[in-house]
Amino acid sequence: MRSAMARRLVSLGASCAERPWRVIGVWVVVIAVAVGLAAAFGARPSAEVDAPANTGAAHTGADARVIVQRSSGVFASGDLDALRARLLEVPAAASVSAPRLAARGDTALIAVRYRLGAGEIGGSRGRNELERAVAPFRGDGVRIEIGGEVPEQHTDNGPATEKLAVLVALGLLCAMLGSPAAVAVCAAVALFGIGTGLALLTMLGGALPLATVAPYVSVLIGVVISADYVLLFLARFREALQGGLHPRAAAAAAANGRAGGSVVIAGLTVAVCLPLGSQLLSAPTLSTVSYAVAAVVVGIVAVVVTVVPAMCGAFGHRVARQGATARRPRKRTRSVATVASTVLVLVLLAVPVTGLRTWPRSAGSWATTDTIRRAYDVTAEAFGPGANGPFTVVVEASAWPVGPLVTALRRTGDFAFVSDPDYDARRSLRLFTVEARSAPDDAATVTALRRLRAALPDGATVTGLTAYFADLSTSLDRRFLLMMLAVVALTEAVVVAFTDPVGAATAGATKLLGLAATYGAMVVLFQWGWGTAILGLPAAVPMSTWAAVLAFVIVFASSTNHEVFTVSEARNSHVAAAGGLVAIAILLAFALDPDIVVRMLCIGAAVGILIDVFAVRLVLFPGVMTMVRAKGWTPN
Repeated sequence: MRSAMARRLVSLGASCAERPWRVIGVWVVVIAVAVGLAAAFGARPSAEVDAPANTGAAHTGADARVIVQRSSGVFASGDLDALRARLLEVPAAASVSAPRLAARGDTALIAVRYRLGAGEIGGSRGRNELERAVAPFRGDGVRIEIGGEVPEQHTDNGPATEKLAVLVALGLLCAMLGSPAAVAVCAAVALFGIGTGLALLTMLGGALPLATVAPYVSVLIGVVISADYVLLFLARFREALQGGLHPRAAAAAAANGRAGGSVVIAGLTVAVCLPLGSQLLSAPTLSTVSYAVAAVVVGIVAVVVTVVPAMCGAFGHRVARQGATARRPRKRTRSVATVASTVLVLVLLAVPVTGLRTWPRSAGSWATTDTIRRAYDVTAEAFGPGANGPFTVVVEASAWPVGPLVTALRRTGDFAFVSDPDYDARRSLRLFTVEARSAPDDAATVTALRRLRAALPDGATVTGLTAYFADLSTSLDRRFLLMMLAVVALTEAVVVAFTDPVGAATAGATKLLGLAATYGAMVVLFQWGWGTAILGLPAAVPMSTWAAVLAFVIVFASSTNHEVFTVSEARNSHVAAAGGLVAIAILLAFALDPDIVVRMLCIGAAVGILIDVFAVRLVLFPGVMTMVRAKGWTPN
């Protein structure tokens, strides 16, 4: 099967190398048409995919909180009536609660409930509307901060980390490839491949809602794997030229036939296994990210096997100047002691993973300069930590009396606060708020949620962002390991096609050990607080659920490429090392983003690729393969 694919790739590569500018022109037209179709029939990613999706939340709508604090004195009756009236004029606002005063009387909490979900309002628009509403009331010793579900949907645009990452990648590629022409090849692959993938993604959005994070993650992975594929292709192209082949023949036979086969297998493995495995999570956000990654990977693979041979045929020897990847790797003998010590280090790194606990996102991890974080701190101080993550209980108005239930919940002593019941805008539902005694991201809050649900009669629903986050975190913590095992198993089933079962089993086992070490290191950095200085946090925080899962997506895509490269030909290990260095540099450049979740994601993925390349691919996997085979390791 692989030889037939190689013959087709050689034929395709020869055609592209003979007509380089025609191929590039065709791709320009393809991207233009794809962008046009995306503009006509596609749809932008929707924040609604990221928002809580349960019946109760759909009925009650999103919420926001306005915290008002006086520098001196206390609030009197009627002091905040004008502010409440102005908040009621905010678009989509359904109701504004009466001020809830702290014990000292100098701080008031006003809850705003919307008719729409947070995704329909939009974080930036919703936050800006609230800021405009409260602006006239600030000053004269009055401090106003905003928080809650709607403002927290907004994320600030940080510095141009994407541009910085591209510059870092280009600089490293110049060093790795040794030629501006070779860098141009890599840039063309990234531009055409990611452009095509994003256009496909936008068209996909017309039929399937896509999460707002999907383009970001797919572009990040696209930049990383573009470097991997081009480095491998050009390494084989350079070897063919040194063997005396004409540039066009080298681009077709030596590069597209050998490297192209590895690229196709690696790319399609990621594009197929990742979406299939993500279905086990039952999380729409993460499923749509896997589709986005698959679209970009397919686009990049198509570009690599056509545009790269074309540009190599056009530039010839200018692409093949000596760079870091041109140096032939020295043959190394990995002793049993080296392999055993590597396993020991990875196992020690993996031990903390047993304490892994995730939470999607907490306002307590925002920068202290942001109004959302300031609202979080003031609320916790004045009303208790649970006030930052209230549960909303929803009951049909005609179902049964709510008053006795509220009284019973107050008597249990399990909760810090239980509000009086109220009606929704249509007076068809009764609502009341329950607050735990712990912060939203505390494990005790999940326990409080379970107790609350156990105390409620049939027909009552617990909604709100904290309840949604608790359910999501619990579900993903249970299914995450199953998803990783399924994806790795599917990958090794594909790898068996071009190596033996021993090689596939060894690759799968070492990959899982590397992943366990990665998440153990992330627990140490984030949950234990050893990396708080890197994140700019004063204390340890739970690992973001999104960061934990999306880091796996990035590490898996990169690891699969390196695995296919090294299993197919052992001498590709130096290409994997070069690609790993480029990927790590790109991720660290993206980690300069001020968003804490993005920092966690990029730092965690960088650690994962570091472990995968320099411990698993270069030491552990070849060492184990050499030991289990008496005649040494000679991959197919």
